[in-house]
Amino acid sequence: MTKLRPAVPAVLSAVLMRCLEKRPADRWQTAGELLAQLETAATPSGGLSPTAPTAAISSGTEEAIRRSHPARVALLFAAASIGVLGVVYLLVRQLGLPDWVLTGAVLLLLIGLPIILVTGHFERRRALARASGRVATTPAPGLHGWLTWRKAIRGGVLAFAALGLAAMVYTAMRVLGIGPVGTLVASGRLSERDRLVVADFDNRTADSSLGQSITEAFRIDLAQTPVVRILSTAEVGDALARMQRDAATPVTPALAREIATREGAKAVVVGDISALGKSYVLSARVLSPADGSELVALRETAADDAGIVAALDRLSGKLRERIGESLKSIRAGQPLDQVTTGSLEALRLYSEGAKLSEHGRDRQAVERLEQAIALDSGFAMAWRKLAVALDNSRASQDRVVAATTRAWQHRDRLPEIERQLTAAYYHGVVEVDAAKEEAAYRRVLTIRPDNYVALNNLSLLLSKLGRPVEAESLIVLLIRANPDPGNGMLQLMLAQVMQQHDAEVRRTLDSMMSRGPDLPLYRWGRGLALTAMRDYDGAERAFLDIGRKA
Repeated sequence: MTKLRPAVPAVLSAVLMRCLEKRPADRWQTAGELLAQLETAATPSGGLSPTAPTAAISSGTEEAIRRSHPARVALLFAAASIGVLGVVYLLVRQLGLPDWVLTGAVLLLLIGLPIILVTGHFERRRALARASGRVATTPAPGLHGWLTWRKAIRGGVLAFAALGLAAMVYTAMRVLGIGPVGTLVASGRLSERDRLVVADFDNRTADSSLGQSITEAFRIDLAQTPVVRILSTAEVGDALARMQRDAATPVTPALAREIATREGAKAVVVGDISALGKSYVLSARVLSPADGSELVALRETAADDAGIVAALDRLSGKLRERIGESLKSIRAGQPLDQVTTGSLEALRLYSEGAKLSEHGRDRQAVERLEQAIALDSGFAMAWRKLAVALDNSRASQDRVVAATTRAWQHRDRLPEIERQLTAAYYHGVVEVDAAKEEAAYRRVLTIRPDNYVALNNLSLLLSKLGRPVEAESLIVLLIRANPDPGNGMLQLMLAQVMQQHDAEVRRTLDSMMSRGPDLPLYRWGRGLALTAMRDYDGAERAFLDIGRKA
């Protein structure tokens, strides 16, 4: 302005030029701000002073400097990220979107963090330059011109819109049976409630018992899908009998295809497990019984033998998804315990009973476990768990011994881990031998170091044997590995009481009450712990509380 009108004072020129700033925040934000600047520029006589170098900055520029502080930018981005991830997580769970949507959101936020921080740095530099009068009138070239708040936010919105579009396209392709993500039901290769035959897993490892255990667990996992129906062990046995074959004949892929053809099943599921060093590779394929053509092929890996069950769960979940079950339905299904039984309903009842027993509701657990045994009288692990629940509910010792003995009688049909758990309990109740009981639990932990039952029961045994330090070290592993440790908290408290670590006992009690304030097992344990610490008033209140809530 001063170039065109040299007579215009510099102060007035600065005030007017700030009115024309490209970014709205850099302009005077109100008429009052502009009026104050004009009054400041005016001399007492009414003329204008030419001596001031520049006008004061606008309130918008001041706010821009404050907003662009790195700590504030990082804090706001973290808060926004938590909110975004919460919304995405709910959408994934409620709408049945694939898991990679949540992973994609995390990656976008990780990419966005440095962009936002650098943008904040540049915006702060721009605002400080305006405050000092060094602002350029032309847009900054290169990266400076691209990294503005408006462009950064617009880029983030577009990135998440692209993620949402990708999820919509994936879901549409899956529902319509298009491409490699299309389900077998949507593509017309299977129909809802079609029957499938599961062949025995091809065991390519040194552990000869692994194939049977994996096959049974895989069959049980697949049987939970409501989309198709898996031929039960009994139905396969009947089909073998009609083929004049022994019911114990291994169901190879070729035999499974023949059974499917005879029984009118629409597909055959075959699988194998192979050892690769210390890791394991599990694969599953869905075949057409007519010509053996491959409809679906999937694979999962386990880092060691302790990860086989988790890998099998992932594999069965992926297969159920590819068959046509919704991801929401797969996620909603509670995982069943991995124990040996030919009845899916008996397994469900066992899982419910085991969970009730772990939380001190043993009378209800007894009902569920007796129902499971009525469906499968040879269900060894249900007999064993029934003995535990009877003992905890103070039933007669004769009933406890009888149930334990029945589990022991069926041990030969069990895989190694279940056999050792049954043996351990038998040597703890019937033929009492603490050394054999401990040895059995330690064999289980050698095979699967995170086995809940072995960690919990061995910790209790070690406490009884006067070895609370060892007991505490085991039960801490269980609690760290399980978000719902059940009565593992009681074992931890017992080990701490025996070591007279009163402060740690009180912390454990507080943790127990925060996890399950209404669980009778935890309230009972609180009373016993306070009694052991000679806090008799607190113990009395705890036991009275049990009576009021019984």
